Amino acid sequence: MDKRLQWSQYIGFITIGLVSSIIGPMLSAIQSDINLNYSQAGLVLSGQFLGMLLTVIIGGYLADKYGKKLFLIVGGAFLSIGLFGSMLSHNYVNLLICTIVSGIGFGAYEVGINALCADSTDSNKGNAMNFLHFFFGLGAILGPVLATLCINLLKSWRLVYGISALFPILVTVILWPLVINKPLLTDGVKHSIPYKNKFIWISGIFCFLYVGIEVSTSGWLPTYWKHISPNSLIPASLTATIFWSTLTVGRLFSGKLADKFGFSKFLIFTSLGVIVITLSWVLIPFKLVTLFAILLLGGFLAGIFPTMMASVTSQYPNVSGEISAFISIFASLGGFLVPSAIGRSIDFIGIVKIPLILCGLAVLLFISANLTKKFEKSI
Repeated sequence: MDKRLQWSQYIGFITIGLVSSIIGPMLSAIQSDINLNYSQAGLVLSGQFLGMLLTVIIGGYLADKYGKKLFLIVGGAFLSIGLFGSMLSHNYVNLLICTIVSGIGFGAYEVGINALCADSTDSNKGNAMNFLHFFFGLGAILGPVLATLCINLLKSWRLVYGISALFPILVTVILWPLVINKPLLTDGVKHSIPYKNKFIWISGIFCFLYVGIEVSTSGWLPTYWKHISPNSLIPASLTATIFWSTLTVGRLFSGKLADKFGFSKFLIFTSLGVIVITLSWVLIPFKLVTLFAILLLGGFLAGIFPTMMASVTSQYPNVSGEISAFISIFASLGGFLVPSAIGRSIDFIGIVKIPLILCGLAVLLFISANLTKKFEKSI
């Protein structure tokens, strides 16, 4: 694969990892500047998901029809415009609209780059997809650091959006001169997604559950830690950083394991590992055990989503864009619905029950992994 094409994908995933993680750390500064109430702040947080959903519903078809290059360049334009617009926003309505616009570009990168990685990788697809998603983790770690530096040292949350907007411009500069050929049809015939096939629906449900676990863990973990250890030497915000760090590093190794043992076996094994870790967390709810659980959980979750994406796109190489978009719809819904559902649940049962909820979700993830292996044989 052309090195420039590889780096366009890696920088693109750093971009969406960065963009996904900057709003939370900036929210209090934004509220102080443009007078957002908590309801409005919540809508700003979810606006990115709304924009992403608008893209992934039709994005796969557009990417396959008009080519991934054009699709990503247009998506990068939406992303930059939305981020620059957010930087210049001085009221709630403008900020929300710009957040949705950037979410449209976010969705284009999510769909287009995953599909492009699948198209441009002939072998070791699991390793290639996991390594690509490693760069998403790098961006997710970089985002809060950038936000903290800009707000604390430069006293400007707006600069965070401005710096972030430069990344999709760089991706476009790299992509512009490249010639990206459409992948050859494996049998010479253009196909559509076989929506009656149970494998892709179970795969979608699996990704819904996975993203729900990932986002819920990173999102609720600081609050959980603050509750169980209010005077700890480890800041609550650092717990999410620990989780993201092990998840990111894990993606450097998980792809090789997935290719060696097979996608299905890898997903079943790692899902079982998530059950064991969360169950241990439930049964031994001590602070030290919580820290070890966070470390191990990130490592076991690391390769699950990219490996499933590699599995599904390799099964349907002729419609990689549509398949990537289809799976991304479930992933978006998981990130949007599961954390909020957990929030409503802990209002009644208490935040200390989060490990138990995650364990329950892990059991469903394990069941889904076994079902994907079963229905994969029917393709």
